[in-house]
This record gives sequence, structure tokens and C-alpha cells, in this order.
Amino acid sequence: MPHSVRVLRDIRELSDLGAPACLAIGVFDGVHRGHQALIRAVQEAARDRSSLPVVVTFEPHPLKVLRPDNAPDILTSLDHKLMLLERLGTRHVLVITFDEVFSRTPPEAFIRSLVAACRPLRLVGVGFRWEFGHRRAGNVSLLEHLGDEHGFDVLELPPVTEDHDHISSTRVRQAITDGNLEQAARLLGRPFSVFGPVIHGEALGREIGFPTANIDVEGEKLPPDGVYAGTCEIGGATHPVALNIGTRPTVGGAGIRVEAHIIGFSGELYGQRLEIPLLRFLRPETRFPDLPALKTQIARDVEAARAAAKPDARECRL
Repeated sequence: MPHSVRVLRDIRELSDLGAPACLAIGVFDGVHRGHQALIRAVQEAARDRSSLPVVVTFEPHPLKVLRPDNAPDILTSLDHKLMLLERLGTRHVLVITFDEVFSRTPPEAFIRSLVAACRPLRLVGVGFRWEFGHRRAGNVSLLEHLGDEHGFDVLELPPVTEDHDHISSTRVRQAITDGNLEQAARLLGRPFSVFGPVIHGEALGREIGFPTANIDVEGEKLPPDGVYAGTCEIGGATHPVALNIGTRPTVGGAGIRVEAHIIGFSGELYGQRLEIPLLRFLRPETRFPDLPALKTQIARDVEAARAAAKPDARECRL
């Protein structure tokens, strides 16, 4: 899936932009409503300062390096994140490789490297009580001190709340774990979606009359196993989707699979990246006595997914 976003891979590439910069810095896992508010605030600040807004993020998720044994599942792969950032009007993203070496960078050194690369650095925008650098030794107070020293402003976004609590990637993950799609959508500001490239499967769905696209979600967090109603946009047309997450107990299989029957579409999708927003949980994954019984149920799932994707039904839920 091509992006119109220009992706920078090294801090020094900021100098290639040839203009003053305002930076929104964060992991931005999930690009939830809090992240969106920060990015929009930096975009507005950049307009006021005749500067380019740049999103600065990290790959992989820092906890994959700092606490690999108990790091959470990510909400968005890098390609998914870039797509969501593009929808917010982002045109420049600096992706910093977060590895053992970078994790030992002192906070002052990190900020000074940004200052040295920008022409000049006009503003740094961060989330509420942001911490950064080796052992999280840096905070907003230090950032403001460095701003005074180097001539850039600091924007600390106040908390964005839902149900009187701070919106966070952790809350989004919990909502997905609980299968609470409505709560996840409120926190994200959009329906939760599965995303990834279409990969080859066993073509069993085609054999029983319901061909599926097998999605490699690339480590993204998934809701509980089961069948979901969703939608998918292909070639400018939006199709209803009946999506199965699970182990396919009736036909057997190893590991969790994500299989999407895209209603009304026929064609090859291998290698394409698909985003499938989930609208409703339809039923748990079930072992059926035989393939005819499975086919009968899938036909019901397809009709339920078709109904859930109708505009009036979607407006009632979202």
C-alpha cells in the first residue's frame, strides 16, 4: 500500500527538508484520539510558525527492546501507523530505529541531535508527562530547559480523556482484549481494524464456496477468536466482510488465522495490504459436525455481515 508520506530514517535527514520544523514526538501506537490531538496541535503550531510539521516515532516499539519478555502486542505495525498518520494530513515522518544503542542515548543528546538537524527547530510537541532518553531520565521540565537553551518552544498536550480517564494505548489494548469494539472505537476515534498483507492460504474457503483473503496482521493485537462483521475498501468500492479470527476447529489448522470473506469481490489480492474495520462481533468460533453445517453457518454469517455494513446500521453503532 503506497503512502504519500515522506519517511525519513535518520535524524540527520531532517536537514534535507530545508525548512524550519515543528516536531510531534511519540510512539503513537494505535494513533488513538490522544495521539491525534497532539499531531493536530503541532500541525496548527507549524502553520503559525511558517514551519513544516514532522511526526517523530520509533520502530520497533521501545518495549520490544527494553522489556522483550513482557512487551505488549502492538496496536499498529509501521505501515498501518503510516496510513493512519497520512489520514491526519501528515506528510513527513521520521522513523527512528529503537535498538539497544539508541536506548542508551542520554535525553540531552537526543534533543540536541534534533536541534542540530533542523533548520531550525521551532517547536517540540509531546504527550502529557512525557519521559524520554536513557532510563527515562528526561521529562518535560528538562525539555523546556533545553528549549530555552536552543530557542524552541515546547507544547505538552493536556490529557485527552474518555469516561473520565486518560486515553492511552494500554486502555485500547484492554478494550480489544475484552472484545469491547465500541469502547475501542471511542478511544481510537474510529472503528478498530485489522491490517496487513494478503498471504497465500490453503484455498479451502474457495473450495466450499466462500473464498477468503488470509491476512498477516504482523503481530498486531487481535480481539477474541470468533466471527466479525466488517468492511473493506478495494479500488474505491466498500465491501462488507465476514472475518474469522481463530484456529478453524472444524477443518483443523495450526495457530491463529485471520481470514476475510470479502462479499461481492472477486479477484486476486495476494501481496496487497488490506485494512478491515470491525463493526460487530457475530459469534464465537465453533466446531461444526461436518462441512455442510459449516457452509450453512457461513452463509448466515455473510448475511449478518452484509446487514451490519449497511450505512444506517453503522450509524447506529458508531
